Amino acid sequence: MGYAHTVLHSTPQTDVVLWTAIITGYARSGDLQSALQMFRSMTRAAVLPNAFTYAALISACSSFRALQPGRQIHARLFKFGLEHDTSVCNALVDLYSKSSSRLLDLLHTFHAVDKPNVVSWTALIAGLACHGRDEEAFLAFSQMRLSGVLPNSFTVSTLLKGSSSSLAFLHARKIHGYILKTSFESLDAAVGNSLVDVYVRFARMDDAWAVATTMAFIRDRFTYTSLARGLNQMGLQQRTLEMFVRMFHEDVDIDGFSIASFLSSAASLASIETGKQLHSCSVKLGLSSDISVSNSLIDMYSKCKCMGDARSVFQSISEPKVVSWNALMSALVSNEYYNEALSAFEDMTLVGAKPDGITFSLMLFACNRSGLVDIGIKYFNSMGNLFGVLPQRSHYTLFLDMLGRSGRLTEAASTIDVIPIQPDLVNVQGSIGILKSL
Repeated sequence: MGYAHTVLHSTPQTDVVLWTAIITGYARSGDLQSALQMFRSMTRAAVLPNAFTYAALISACSSFRALQPGRQIHARLFKFGLEHDTSVCNALVDLYSKSSSRLLDLLHTFHAVDKPNVVSWTALIAGLACHGRDEEAFLAFSQMRLSGVLPNSFTVSTLLKGSSSSLAFLHARKIHGYILKTSFESLDAAVGNSLVDVYVRFARMDDAWAVATTMAFIRDRFTYTSLARGLNQMGLQQRTLEMFVRMFHEDVDIDGFSIASFLSSAASLASIETGKQLHSCSVKLGLSSDISVSNSLIDMYSKCKCMGDARSVFQSISEPKVVSWNALMSALVSNEYYNEALSAFEDMTLVGAKPDGITFSLMLFACNRSGLVDIGIKYFNSMGNLFGVLPQRSHYTLFLDMLGRSGRLTEAASTIDVIPIQPDLVNVQGSIGILKSL
């Protein structure tokens, strides 16, 4: 941008094109403040901005979810008669869909567009979906086609990804039918994968598989990872691992998230041979340092009772965050290395990693099963006091179960009297069960 500034200051007669180019450059490089500053300098230099200038600025505000500057720019449009310009309004619709909690901002801006195009409609659909208005988003999709504007792949994938309600499956069916009926020209991996993902969410694996294998789009790692996730959720781990073989045969690019999904299947099957093969693949693909792969390897080796390998993977992580510490402690607890899990907690705090709610659930469980009640009480009391973690229902349940198993009923009863959350007493085992009648 330094060269652009030199050109600007060395040009005796600057015009809107040059100023807009510099503003756009700042916006695209992620420097919103400099873009806004250049806009102010432009107006002070008595150069009138045009629609391209405003569209670039508003798009930058949209990217940064900068609603207030976007509103201020919107207010200036009326002075220059640009409030109905399609490119400017498209940028505004995108801004309000991403940043405003007021649905009316989005709707008013869309209806101000003289001739909505595919960008306008797609931004509206995305905004409605973001506001949880799935039915209205699908209705907008229908109105778009009735108005003579054909959707593109981004429109369709936006509608499919945005739908989160119980109507998502019905909408996916209708969109699937539309694609088949119209021989949708923009069918690509984004649309195909979005359809696969919706069917997977509703456990319709036959439909997901049909989309993946019969529709004319190139399957990629997202296709197979979605299928693997669905098969995993249905307990079909062996079929999940078959997806990994297919990816290799089809020369599909594999990333850390894909490897982690397949490692989860190997862990569920407690298949150490398959797990080691996946570990070897991750090393060959240069993914062994990927944190999701490392955490999944710890889990897999833990479930295969190979704690030495699990520890080695953890030790290979250069700067483990709380998720990795939790993976290690979960592995230790599930294999009954309770004292080692407690030591891992101390190591974690010494290096400055902050524990979360999952960490304390693991510590309370470990103290309960190892009979270290006083240490468990210390951990429980430290949650809010030292670490700012608010105890949840599961923590109170674990805490009461620990007190009950150790016969400390008086402390348990006094805890029940003062805690702000009703614990799950049905799952509190041992002698604490008598407290349900108090």
